[in-house]
Amino acid sequence: MIKLKHHHDGLGLTELCLVLVADQPHPVNGAHHEYWLKRKITKEDAVALNLRDDEREAVGDRRLGAIPWEEGQRLNAGKVQFQRGPRNASDSTPGTLDGALLAILIHRYECFQAGPFECPENAEVLRMLNEALDYIKARAHERAARGVLGRNEK
Repeated sequence: MIKLKHHHDGLGLTELCLVLVADQPHPVNGAHHEYWLKRKITKEDAVALNLRDDEREAVGDRRLGAIPWEEGQRLNAGKVQFQRGPRNASDSTPGTLDGALLAILIHRYECFQAGPFECPENAEVLRMLNEALDYIKARAHERAARGVLGRNEK
């Protein structure tokens, strides 16, 4: 597995999040398609996660059950499975597409900008995310015009 560190900012919070590449590169396109997300448990997290069921319900968190959490453990925070192979091929693995993840991030930053933490930096991130999504859409339209969209062809 490969550990990604591009998202670390050196301030401690992003370093709590671990991104692991869980598969080998695709032999045709060279991209990876499976990523695991893990979150290191801090002392404060362990206290919050170890609340009694009734206490947890009061704070609205019943997802994690009665696991005895300890500082330093890793919480499985999610998995991202990308589409692997052409969409209609029998040997493909269905998954999400890059644009869907960008849409999630765009929505989050739109919400940040509509809330009390609006700032110029978030506005710039939002602009860049939208620009990235525009390029993904443009590439798809260009590939569709050439008749190669959804196929492993240049």
